[in-house]
Amino acid sequence: MPVVQRIQTPKEFWEGLVDPDYTAFIASPGDLRLAFHCAIALFHMADWVYVTHKGTINAAFTFVDGTGSRQAVHDEKTFATALGQAHMDFELVRGIANAAKHLDVRSKKRHPNAANNAANVFVTGASWVSGKLGMGSLGGQPLGQQSRVVLANHPGQKDLEFFDIAKSVYLNWQALNKQHHWW
Repeated sequence: MPVVQRIQTPKEFWEGLVDPDYTAFIASPGDLRLAFHCAIALFHMADWVYVTHKGTINAAFTFVDGTGSRQAVHDEKTFATALGQAHMDFELVRGIANAAKHLDVRSKKRHPNAANNAANVFVTGASWVSGKLGMGSLGGQPLGQQSRVVLANHPGQKDLEFFDIAKSVYLNWQALNKQHHWW
Protein backbone atom coordinates (compact mmCIF):
# COMPACT_ATOMS: atom_id res chain seq x y z
CA MET A 1 0.00 0.00 0.00
CA PRO A 2 1.55 3.36 -1.00
CA VAL A 3 2.01 6.07 1.60
CA VAL A 4 -0.23 9.01 0.73
CA GLN A 5 0.75 11.36 3.52
CA ARG A 6 3.32 11.24 6.30
CA ILE A 7 4.44 13.78 8.86
CA GLN A 8 8.05 13.26 9.92
CA THR A 9 9.62 16.69 10.35
CA PRO A 10 8.82 19.93 12.18
CA LYS A 11 8.13 21.56 8.81
CA GLU A 12 5.63 18.85 7.91
CA PHE A 13 4.02 19.12 11.37
CA TRP A 14 3.78 22.90 10.98
CA GLU A 15 2.35 22.71 7.47
CA GLY A 16 0.15 19.67 8.10
CA LEU A 17 -1.25 20.45 11.56
CA VAL A 18 -0.23 23.72 13.19
CA ASP A 19 -0.91 26.07 10.30
CA PRO A 20 -4.20 24.44 9.21
CA ASP A 21 -5.49 24.16 12.80
CA TYR A 22 -4.56 27.78 13.52
CA THR A 23 -6.07 29.02 10.25
CA ALA A 24 -9.30 27.07 10.84
CA PHE A 25 -9.65 28.46 14.37
CA ILE A 26 -8.95 32.06 13.28
CA ALA A 27 -11.71 31.68 10.68
CA SER A 28 -14.13 30.38 13.37
CA PRO A 29 -13.08 31.95 16.69
CA GLY A 30 -16.21 30.67 18.45
CA ASP A 31 -15.51 26.99 17.79
CA LEU A 32 -14.26 25.25 20.93
CA ARG A 33 -13.21 22.09 19.07
CA LEU A 34 -11.05 24.12 16.72
CA ALA A 35 -9.60 26.06 19.67
CA PHE A 36 -8.60 22.82 21.40
CA HIS A 37 -7.05 21.47 18.18
CA CYS A 38 -5.18 24.74 17.69
CA ALA A 39 -3.85 24.73 21.27
CA ILE A 40 -2.73 21.10 21.03
CA ALA A 41 -0.92 21.69 17.72
CA LEU A 42 0.74 24.93 18.91
CA PHE A 43 1.92 23.25 22.12
CA HIS A 44 3.16 20.01 20.58
CA MET A 45 5.19 21.89 17.99
CA ALA A 46 7.73 22.05 20.82
CA ASP A 47 8.03 18.25 20.84
CA TRP A 48 8.67 18.11 17.10
CA VAL A 49 11.24 20.88 17.21
CA TYR A 50 12.99 19.48 20.28
CA VAL A 51 13.29 15.89 19.06
CA THR A 52 14.67 17.07 15.72
CA HIS A 53 17.10 19.68 17.11
CA LYS A 54 17.82 18.51 20.65
CA GLY A 55 21.59 19.04 20.49
CA THR A 56 21.41 22.69 19.51
CA ILE A 57 18.43 23.35 21.77
CA ASN A 58 20.16 21.79 24.79
CA ALA A 59 23.16 24.04 24.15
CA ALA A 60 21.15 27.25 23.62
CA PHE A 61 18.08 27.13 25.88
CA THR A 62 17.75 27.30 29.66
CA PHE A 63 14.92 27.36 32.16
CA VAL A 64 14.55 28.21 35.82
CA ASP A 65 13.75 25.11 37.87
CA GLY A 66 11.58 24.79 40.97
CA THR A 67 14.44 25.84 43.26
CA GLY A 68 15.10 29.03 41.27
CA SER A 69 18.27 27.69 39.62
CA ARG A 70 18.92 28.20 35.92
CA GLN A 71 19.32 24.84 34.17
CA ALA A 72 20.11 23.76 30.64
CA VAL A 73 17.19 22.29 28.70
CA HIS A 74 17.59 18.50 28.58
CA ASP A 75 14.31 17.07 27.25
CA GLU A 76 11.07 18.09 25.56
CA LYS A 77 9.38 18.96 28.87
CA THR A 78 12.14 21.33 29.96
CA PHE A 79 12.19 22.83 26.46
CA ALA A 80 8.46 23.55 26.80
CA THR A 81 9.16 25.06 30.22
CA ALA A 82 11.87 27.29 28.74
CA LEU A 83 9.49 28.40 25.99
CA GLY A 84 6.77 29.12 28.55
CA GLN A 85 9.11 31.15 30.73
CA ALA A 86 10.24 33.20 27.74
CA HIS A 87 6.73 33.63 26.29
CA MET A 88 3.92 33.39 28.84
CA ASP A 89 1.21 32.86 26.23
CA PHE A 90 2.95 29.58 25.35
CA GLU A 91 2.40 28.50 28.94
CA LEU A 92 -1.30 29.34 28.58
CA VAL A 93 -1.50 27.25 25.39
CA ARG A 94 0.29 24.42 27.24
CA GLY A 95 -2.35 24.49 29.98
CA ILE A 96 -5.22 24.55 27.48
CA ALA A 97 -3.73 21.70 25.44
CA ASN A 98 -3.17 19.57 28.53
CA ALA A 99 -6.64 20.35 29.92
CA ALA A 100 -8.24 19.45 26.58
CA LYS A 101 -6.29 16.20 26.46
CA HIS A 102 -6.54 15.13 30.10
CA LEU A 103 -9.65 17.06 31.33
CA ASP A 104 -8.16 17.71 34.78
CA VAL A 105 -4.55 18.91 35.04
CA ARG A 106 -3.00 18.11 38.40
CA SER A 107 0.53 19.35 37.78
CA LYS A 108 1.77 22.59 39.29
CA LYS A 109 0.55 25.61 37.35
CA ARG A 110 3.42 27.58 35.84
CA HIS A 111 1.19 30.57 35.06
CA PRO A 112 -1.49 31.92 37.40
CA ASN A 113 -4.08 31.93 34.61
CA ALA A 114 -3.22 28.52 33.13
CA ALA A 115 -6.14 26.15 32.67
CA ASN A 116 -6.30 23.35 35.21
CA ASN A 117 -9.47 21.85 33.79
CA ALA A 118 -11.03 21.74 30.32
CA ALA A 119 -14.00 23.67 31.74
CA ASN A 120 -11.68 26.69 32.16
CA VAL A 121 -11.88 27.13 28.37
CA PHE A 122 -15.34 27.89 27.03
CA VAL A 123 -17.37 29.67 24.37
CA THR A 124 -19.05 32.90 25.33
CA GLY A 125 -20.86 35.72 23.60
CA ALA A 126 -23.96 34.17 22.02
CA SER A 127 -27.18 33.15 23.71
CA TRP A 128 -28.79 29.92 22.56
CA VAL A 129 -32.27 28.61 23.17
CA SER A 130 -33.83 25.24 22.51
CA GLY A 131 -37.53 24.84 21.82
CA LYS A 132 -40.17 23.82 19.29
CA LEU A 133 -38.39 25.77 16.58
CA GLY A 134 -35.05 24.08 17.24
CA MET A 135 -31.81 25.72 18.26
CA GLY A 136 -30.79 29.21 17.26
CA SER A 137 -29.02 32.36 18.37
CA LEU A 138 -31.19 34.98 20.05
CA GLY A 139 -29.25 37.59 18.10
CA GLY A 140 -30.17 35.97 14.81
CA GLN A 141 -26.58 35.30 13.74
CA PRO A 142 -24.68 32.01 13.57
CA LEU A 143 -22.71 31.05 16.68
CA GLY A 144 -19.29 31.67 15.09
CA GLN A 145 -20.04 35.32 14.28
CA GLN A 146 -20.88 36.42 17.81
CA SER A 147 -19.18 33.94 20.06
CA ARG A 148 -15.58 33.52 21.03
CA VAL A 149 -13.44 31.09 22.98
CA VAL A 150 -12.03 32.38 26.25
CA LEU A 151 -9.80 31.14 29.03
CA ALA A 152 -11.37 31.84 32.43
CA ASN A 153 -9.37 34.28 34.47
CA HIS A 154 -9.36 34.73 38.22
CA PRO A 155 -12.68 35.83 39.75
CA GLY A 156 -13.26 39.55 39.23
CA GLN A 157 -10.79 39.75 36.33
CA LYS A 158 -11.47 39.78 32.60
CA ASP A 159 -11.37 36.41 30.82
CA LEU A 160 -8.52 35.97 28.32
CA GLU A 161 -9.33 35.73 24.62
CA PHE A 162 -7.97 32.50 23.13
CA PHE A 163 -7.81 34.24 19.75
CA ASP A 164 -5.15 36.60 21.14
CA ILE A 165 -3.25 33.82 22.92
CA ALA A 166 -3.19 31.60 19.82
CA LYS A 167 -2.07 34.44 17.56
CA SER A 168 0.71 35.38 19.98
CA VAL A 169 2.05 31.81 20.15
CA TYR A 170 1.71 31.28 16.39
CA LEU A 171 3.69 34.46 15.67
CA ASN A 172 6.26 33.52 18.32
CA TRP A 173 6.81 30.15 16.63
CA GLN A 174 7.37 31.96 13.33
CA ALA A 175 9.89 34.32 14.97
CA LEU A 176 11.72 31.44 16.66
CA ASN A 177 11.90 29.56 13.38
CA LYS A 178 13.23 32.63 11.60
CA GLN A 179 15.93 32.91 14.26
CA HIS A 180 16.85 29.21 14.60
CA HIS A 181 15.87 27.72 11.22
CA TRP A 182 14.02 24.75 12.71
CA TRP A 183 11.86 24.06 9.65
